[in-house]
Amino acid sequence: MFSARAVTSVKPALSRAFSSTPRANVAKLTLVGRLPVDPVAERLRNDTLMVKYVVGDRVKEGSDFKTTWYKVTNFVTEGTYGAAQMQRLKKGAYVYVECNVKAKSITGSDDKTRVHYNFEQRTMSIISSPKQAEEGMEQSEHQERFNQE
Repeated sequence: MFSARAVTSVKPALSRAFSSTPRANVAKLTLVGRLPVDPVAERLRNDTLMVKYVVGDRVKEGSDFKTTWYKVTNFVTEGTYGAAQMQRLKKGAYVYVECNVKAKSITGSDDKTRVHYNFEQRTMSIISSPKQAEEGMEQSEHQERFNQE
Protein backbone atom coordinates (compact mmCIF):
# COMPACT_ATOMS: atom_id res chain seq x y z
CA MET A 1 0.00 0.00 0.00
CA PHE A 2 2.66 2.55 1.06
CA SER A 3 6.12 2.30 -0.28
CA ALA A 4 9.16 2.72 1.95
CA ARG A 5 9.95 5.89 0.05
CA ALA A 6 6.60 7.48 0.96
CA VAL A 7 7.06 6.74 4.67
CA THR A 8 10.60 8.09 4.58
CA SER A 9 9.46 11.33 2.97
CA VAL A 10 6.91 11.93 5.76
CA LYS A 11 9.50 11.65 8.51
CA PRO A 12 11.39 14.93 7.74
CA ALA A 13 8.10 16.85 7.63
CA LEU A 14 7.35 15.79 11.20
CA SER A 15 10.71 16.94 12.55
CA ARG A 16 11.04 20.38 14.12
CA ALA A 17 12.60 22.78 11.66
CA PHE A 18 13.35 25.38 14.35
CA SER A 19 15.25 23.12 16.74
CA SER A 20 18.65 24.20 15.41
CA THR A 21 18.02 27.89 16.17
CA PRO A 22 19.31 29.26 19.46
CA ARG A 23 16.90 29.72 22.35
CA ALA A 24 15.75 33.28 23.01
CA ASN A 25 17.19 34.80 26.18
CA VAL A 26 13.89 36.19 27.48
CA ALA A 27 12.09 35.61 30.76
CA LYS A 28 8.45 36.60 31.20
CA LEU A 29 6.20 36.95 34.21
CA THR A 30 2.43 37.27 34.45
CA LEU A 31 1.04 39.05 37.51
CA VAL A 32 -2.53 39.37 38.73
CA GLY A 33 -2.95 41.52 41.81
CA ARG A 34 -3.75 44.86 43.43
CA LEU A 35 -1.81 48.10 43.62
CA PRO A 36 -1.18 49.10 47.27
CA VAL A 37 -0.16 52.66 46.34
CA ASP A 38 -0.65 55.05 43.43
CA PRO A 39 1.85 54.77 40.55
CA VAL A 40 4.73 57.26 40.37
CA ALA A 41 5.44 58.91 37.01
CA GLU A 42 8.68 60.59 36.03
CA ARG A 43 9.11 62.56 32.80
CA LEU A 44 12.10 61.59 30.69
CA ARG A 45 13.31 63.22 27.50
CA ASN A 46 11.39 63.00 24.21
CA ASP A 47 7.92 63.06 25.87
CA THR A 48 8.52 59.66 27.46
CA LEU A 49 7.08 58.87 30.88
CA MET A 50 8.60 56.27 33.18
CA VAL A 51 5.78 54.92 35.33
CA LYS A 52 6.66 52.81 38.37
CA TYR A 53 4.08 50.87 40.33
CA VAL A 54 3.84 47.94 42.73
CA VAL A 55 1.64 44.86 42.27
CA GLY A 56 0.82 42.67 45.27
CA ASP A 57 0.21 38.98 44.60
CA ARG A 58 -1.52 37.13 47.46
CA VAL A 59 -1.20 33.36 47.79
CA LYS A 60 -2.89 31.25 50.44
CA GLU A 61 -0.44 29.07 52.37
CA GLY A 62 -2.35 26.87 54.81
CA SER A 63 -4.66 29.15 56.76
CA ASP A 64 -2.55 32.29 56.14
CA PHE A 65 -2.03 34.54 53.14
CA LYS A 66 1.43 35.49 51.89
CA THR A 67 1.84 38.61 49.75
CA THR A 68 4.72 39.02 47.32
CA TRP A 69 5.42 42.54 46.03
CA TYR A 70 6.67 43.25 42.50
CA LYS A 71 7.97 46.64 41.36
CA VAL A 72 6.99 47.13 37.72
CA THR A 73 8.31 49.81 35.36
CA ASN A 74 6.61 51.00 32.19
CA PHE A 75 7.87 53.45 29.57
CA VAL A 76 5.12 55.23 27.62
CA THR A 77 4.97 58.16 25.22
CA GLU A 78 2.71 61.04 26.22
CA GLY A 79 -0.49 61.30 24.21
CA THR A 80 -0.74 57.56 23.52
CA TYR A 81 -3.33 55.05 24.71
CA GLY A 82 -0.75 53.57 27.08
CA ALA A 83 -0.23 56.95 28.75
CA ALA A 84 -3.99 57.40 29.18
CA GLN A 85 -4.26 53.91 30.66
CA MET A 86 -1.45 54.69 33.13
CA GLN A 87 -3.34 57.81 34.26
CA ARG A 88 -6.37 55.66 35.12
CA LEU A 89 -4.21 53.33 37.19
CA LYS A 90 -4.85 54.09 40.88
CA LYS A 91 -4.27 52.59 44.31
CA GLY A 92 -6.48 49.54 44.81
CA ALA A 93 -6.85 48.69 41.10
CA TYR A 94 -6.91 44.97 40.31
CA VAL A 95 -4.61 44.41 37.30
CA TYR A 96 -3.31 41.77 34.91
CA VAL A 97 0.30 42.53 33.90
CA GLU A 98 2.71 40.74 31.57
CA CYS A 99 6.36 41.65 32.16
CA ASN A 100 9.80 40.96 30.81
CA VAL A 101 12.19 39.98 33.61
CA LYS A 102 15.85 40.95 33.67
CA ALA A 103 18.23 39.80 36.40
CA LYS A 104 21.34 41.69 37.47
CA SER A 105 23.94 40.43 39.96
CA ILE A 106 25.21 43.05 42.38
CA THR A 107 28.12 42.56 44.78
CA GLY A 108 27.74 44.66 47.93
CA SER A 109 30.39 46.19 50.15
CA ASP A 110 30.15 43.07 52.34
CA ASP A 111 31.23 40.95 49.31
CA LYS A 112 27.85 39.21 49.17
CA THR A 113 26.34 38.80 45.73
CA ARG A 114 22.66 39.64 45.41
CA VAL A 115 20.40 39.31 42.42
CA HIS A 116 18.20 42.27 41.52
CA TYR A 117 15.24 41.68 39.21
CA ASN A 118 13.76 44.33 36.91
CA PHE A 119 10.16 43.85 35.76
CA GLU A 120 9.37 45.86 32.62
CA GLN A 121 5.72 45.92 31.58
CA ARG A 122 4.78 44.52 28.18
CA THR A 123 0.99 44.66 28.53
CA MET A 124 -1.41 45.64 31.28
CA SER A 125 -5.18 45.37 31.70
CA ILE A 126 -7.22 46.88 34.51
CA ILE A 127 -9.53 44.09 35.68
CA SER A 128 -11.45 46.17 38.20
CA SER A 129 -11.49 49.76 39.38
CA PRO A 130 -9.86 50.78 42.63
CA LYS A 131 -11.60 49.99 45.87
CA GLN A 132 -10.64 50.54 49.50
CA ALA A 133 -7.26 49.06 50.40
CA GLU A 134 -7.48 45.46 51.52
CA GLU A 135 -7.25 44.73 55.22
CA GLY A 136 -3.65 44.67 56.42
CA MET A 137 -2.30 46.68 53.48
CA GLU A 138 -1.20 49.99 54.95
CA GLN A 139 -0.24 52.58 52.31
CA SER A 140 2.66 54.05 54.31
CA GLU A 141 4.26 50.60 54.69
CA HIS A 142 4.08 49.89 50.97
CA GLN A 143 5.18 53.39 49.98
CA GLU A 144 8.22 52.97 52.23
CA ARG A 145 9.09 49.61 50.60
CA PHE A 146 8.62 51.11 47.13
CA ASN A 147 10.93 54.05 47.84
CA GLN A 148 13.72 51.91 49.32
CA GLU A 149 15.20 51.07 45.90
